Amino acid sequence: MSDARRRLHASEADHAPQSGAFERRAAGSTSDAEADLVALPADVFLTERRRALLARHGATERAREVHFVRTRDGWHLALSRYGERPTRRHPVLLVPGLAANRFSWDLDAERSVAAHLAGLGFDVFVLELRGHGRSEHPRRRVTLPAELERRGRAQSRGAARSWDWGFHDYVREDVDAALGAVRVLSGAAAVHGVGHSMGGMSLAMRAAARDPRLKSLATIASALDYSGTKSIFHVAKRFTWAARILPHVPLGPIASKLSPVALSMKNPIDAVNVWYANIEVERYRRLVALGFHVIPSPVLTDLAAAFDAPGLADEAGPSVPRLPGTYPVLSIAGTRDVQCAPDAAARHAGGEAVAFGRAHGHREEYGHFDLLVGTHAPAEVWPVLAEWLTSND
Repeated sequence: MSDARRRLHASEADHAPQSGAFERRAAGSTSDAEADLVALPADVFLTERRRALLARHGATERAREVHFVRTRDGWHLALSRYGERPTRRHPVLLVPGLAANRFSWDLDAERSVAAHLAGLGFDVFVLELRGHGRSEHPRRRVTLPAELERRGRAQSRGAARSWDWGFHDYVREDVDAALGAVRVLSGAAAVHGVGHSMGGMSLAMRAAARDPRLKSLATIASALDYSGTKSIFHVAKRFTWAARILPHVPLGPIASKLSPVALSMKNPIDAVNVWYANIEVERYRRLVALGFHVIPSPVLTDLAAAFDAPGLADEAGPSVPRLPGTYPVLSIAGTRDVQCAPDAAARHAGGEAVAFGRAHGHREEYGHFDLLVGTHAPAEVWPVLAEWLTSND
């Protein structure tokens, strides 16, 4: 048994996969809403600029197919599905973090958590939240197929949407819809939820609400209560007043423009994302170029609550330590992650926490994204996650 395991016990348009099959509805949401799967082309919400960017970076497709689920408030979300012949009992839902898309989980052929888990027999789905990746974006006018109009399940996007959603919309609407859709598509009774950063936070909030569709929860570089721990966001929190002035923060476009010079030298900006010695420069530049989008200001305002005790809360109160013991929870963190320190990440895990870094016997330190796509992640992090999912399947 590995030391980590012992601690655990203690171009997109050209390569677009087949779109989701015929529309289906099924119960499953804890709110008794229906999972509304709709058949749309995989690239329906991509702009010409986005397609050109993907082509320029040689983005190829590894997902078997792309499905779309419509949330109760009318947004169409993409679910990329990986794996040809699943052999495991329960599917896996991967949720990216703040401003991030599926490239966190599937950066290239050698750094794809999604493809790795699919190769181990899991039916894997990657959710892209509203405004991210292939999912529906604000201010993009798309006329949906006529059959959707006739059925009254969708509206033409003649009236542009705005960046007016918050973090709790991800929890109540997007993750809720995705869990229902994955159950329908896989035929399984429950789903393994795995989230990175804010994606882990959103799944943990579903766990705090005792969502019965979760089989297990694994969070990577995530915490619900950062109070009293080291995080760069304690500094950033001082500027949340700007969120009342700016409707959104154009992180994605700025990052993409700066990607050719990313990690040219060790610097505090790139250190927010990765530990410089644990990722190849060109691979990191690919992540920066393709992996991020605009952040709505209400999301930042909502997340700011996590940096004061008692942490994130919903209508039922603070989520830490409300996570139920009805299903297993794992926390994974990096010792050099300036966003989420291991002690913050461990608070919601009930003792099932693994920290990665040299002090814990690993070959290199770990930052925020290198837990997923770093040089040593395939040999050190991925096996711990896969073993844990397998043991709780």
